[in-house]
Amino acid sequence: MILERDGRPQFPLGMYERPRDDGEWKAWSEAGINIVCCHTREQLDQALAHGMSAWIPVPMIVADDEGEERLRATVEELRDHPAVAVWEAPDEAIWCTLMFGDDRAFRLWQEPEERVQEVRRRRDAVVAGLARGAKLIRKLDPGRPLWLNEATGSDFDTLARCLPNLDIVGFDFYPVPPSIERPLHEWGPMLDRYRRVAPHHGIWAVQQAFSWSTLPKHGAGKAPAYPNEEQARFAAWQAFMHSATGIMWWGSAQEDRPAPFIDEIMVAVAEMSRLHPYLTTGRRHSVGIHLDDQMRPAVLGVSGGAYRSGIGTMLALLNEDPWEHEVVLTGFNGNPNELTSVVPGTEPFVRIPDGWATVLQGYEVRIHVSDNGTEESP
Repeated sequence: MILERDGRPQFPLGMYERPRDDGEWKAWSEAGINIVCCHTREQLDQALAHGMSAWIPVPMIVADDEGEERLRATVEELRDHPAVAVWEAPDEAIWCTLMFGDDRAFRLWQEPEERVQEVRRRRDAVVAGLARGAKLIRKLDPGRPLWLNEATGSDFDTLARCLPNLDIVGFDFYPVPPSIERPLHEWGPMLDRYRRVAPHHGIWAVQQAFSWSTLPKHGAGKAPAYPNEEQARFAAWQAFMHSATGIMWWGSAQEDRPAPFIDEIMVAVAEMSRLHPYLTTGRRHSVGIHLDDQMRPAVLGVSGGAYRSGIGTMLALLNEDPWEHEVVLTGFNGNPNELTSVVPGTEPFVRIPDGWATVLQGYEVRIHVSDNGTEESP
């Protein structure tokens, strides 16, 4: 789902935290952040003053009449504000059905029967409560999208039962520092899983804007490790190429300022923001991407395509493996070297009989646009 603002399509690029001062509001807005999380009219006023929309977390999972009245009061209080774009259900509601205090029923087949039955009861309550809450919101504020963010390991059978009462689904994944257990490139396959279960919904990818070392429950003894510019760029573009319709960043609220890593994330945000017409209305055309696997076999390989909009052409290539690949591009109409590279420091293409050859380093992103492809902003 692509949102609209002032009648124009908008690819959501958002932060869970609101900027802390005027300088940060200005920097984030200029980079291209266009949606933030808000809870009050005062916060919505701030967002609107800086040209941003907002999503509102609400108690959408309703268990009784008291809960319904609480939800009604929140929606009626804020629904007329022009910054409100999306209502958000309780975060990771399905995932939280596995929680028992500090314990987690991660593998139900290892759990005693009474705990398995309790998890099933909780999941049924999420489905029924979401249906009741969504029905109320759609009556009070018809047409406004409803969003549920989940975890990578949330139960997909339960999610599928929730889909009729949602417009947007998504999940959070925080892979820095990369490891065998948590590789950076897992964004793509995870998004593919969500797309298979929700083929007609918006998919929002919630990405990392923090270091695990700063989390009270998870950071003990861990060295600081923040996503850098290259990692933020890779994660964002891999999400887009695997059908994400919005990208959010979580975690900056627990980080002190100044925070140089946030500036690096904003570089990736700015690169995407300037290409809004391709992200929202661009038509993707397949191009041939052939790899020379004599040195290293492809696992995920190189993905990409040529995107055309009313303002020009964007050629996007993404090496989803952590090692370099030699790439031959075929079926591209024109000389890719005549396009402008959005990402600095990329190698040129070399003309060969079969097409155009180049080398992509591990996790490298290549974005090339026609000269008029960056003139129009959203």
